[in-house]
Amino acid sequence: MQITIDFVGDYICPWCYLGLVSFERAKALISDIEIVTRIRPYLLNPEIPPGGLDRAQYIEQKFPDKARQAAISEALKQTAAEIHAPAPVLTAPKRLPDTAKMHAIVQVAHVFSVQEETAALFYSRYWIDGDDLDQDDVLVDIAEAAGVPLPETKAALNDASLIAACRADSEAIHRAGVKQAPTFIVNEKVGFPGVLSPDKLSAAIQQAAEAA
Repeated sequence: MQITIDFVGDYICPWCYLGLVSFERAKALISDIEIVTRIRPYLLNPEIPPGGLDRAQYIEQKFPDKARQAAISEALKQTAAEIHAPAPVLTAPKRLPDTAKMHAIVQVAHVFSVQEETAALFYSRYWIDGDDLDQDDVLVDIAEAAGVPLPETKAALNDASLIAACRADSEAIHRAGVKQAPTFIVNEKVGFPGVLSPDKLSAAIQQAAEAA
């Protein structure tokens, strides 16, 4: 059996970082299903301007309750421990970037069969290393490290139509009812959101494959 799984997430989402790590490990537990993965563009906040925002100020405005901030941080640490992944360092990123260019690069990465690798590196360089993903030279460095040729990466950064297409795809996913990231969509029919441990995620994928 072959199935297609769309991974829907955004690089400014720490849960999506953990979700992709778990997904990669869950696939290794599934031997009887061939999984074709597509990383879909999804902008959690399409209103972030080019050049991004100060992340600390944004978080203070969105989550002014310190207790809630602490609860989210603890939940992320617990989830990371469950899937045996480095916990996202919430204080590492200083900027909240407009992620449209990253999504464009990841779509180009598909041509070179390194889409997942590129997405994973964007997540880790942001949530673990705190890289400033507003900067084109940083995006070029990450994409090249993942295996995307330099000319194609630079072309994607300046391709207004590709970036617009990513925004349009994100809007379509929002209109389709996807309100939580990450979300996994099997064969464009069955979807489920959230971060599960690899064993639970592999079971959910197998169940969804049968339903789809």
